[in-house]
Amino acid sequence: MGDTQICGLTNGTQNVKCWRDDSNLAKQPNGSSQFMSISSGSGFSCGILKSSNRVVCWGNNSDIASAIQSGFGNITVVNIFAGGKHACGMNSTGFLICKGDNENGQLDIPSNFAYEYNGLALGVNHTCGVLRMNYTVVCWGGNGEFSTNLTKGLSFESIVAGLDFTCGLTSGNFSVICWGPGWSSNMYPSGTELPLPMILPGPCVENVCDCGVYPQSKTLCSGNGNICRPCDFSVGVAPPPSPPVFIMVPSSPSKGLRKGLLAFCDCWISWGYCRDLYC
Repeated sequence: MGDTQICGLTNGTQNVKCWRDDSNLAKQPNGSSQFMSISSGSGFSCGILKSSNRVVCWGNNSDIASAIQSGFGNITVVNIFAGGKHACGMNSTGFLICKGDNENGQLDIPSNFAYEYNGLALGVNHTCGVLRMNYTVVCWGGNGEFSTNLTKGLSFESIVAGLDFTCGLTSGNFSVICWGPGWSSNMYPSGTELPLPMILPGPCVENVCDCGVYPQSKTLCSGNGNICRPCDFSVGVAPPPSPPVFIMVPSSPSKGLRKGLLAFCDCWISWGYCRDLYC
């Protein structure tokens, strides 16, 4: 979901359908191509073609869509994340690639080793990533306003971005903290745990988990199923250089959740956009 459009993959066909423009005629990708995944930013969407793993972009903001698509060119990628006017994805050898507008340094990846990042969150003019080695977060762009000691030493299960702030689900106690120049709460300033119940890192499911389960699953799910660990970016791409660390991906609906427990919502909060929602 972006600011002017919502796009989704249709069941069975993996074709894209977009809607919610002011005219109710949101731009669609050309043809009937099948996509592996899609993501939307400010007036544009990008997706990974199932046939070639290449990036295709479309939308009412055709200039930035064309610039991002041209930037990726023939690079094959395994995931895609869209921001305000930029997009990032991991290529087939594990390196992070960012293309689009770089007015505030949001494309200037500070360090880039193979499979270094396992989670990303893109705002209007900043980018944050979860480091695969220790789950800590590093941010760049935003005129340097996202460089902070507030998250130093903290590990995160996942992160999400609003227009000019980022929030993360901590690994230690599944609490949520937010930071950045756009986070303006006086009661809960940047780096403060929000007064929320324990947040589930995913839905409780009865089916077998392909990439393992969270150790606390039985307690968190009140004995009704498990919470699957999302599979690593590198699974099915190339052997990773170190043991796998996991990111948030969608799974099947939850069952029997105990009241008082919530689940993390991957949202562009300022734009009212959620990529994955578990309740």
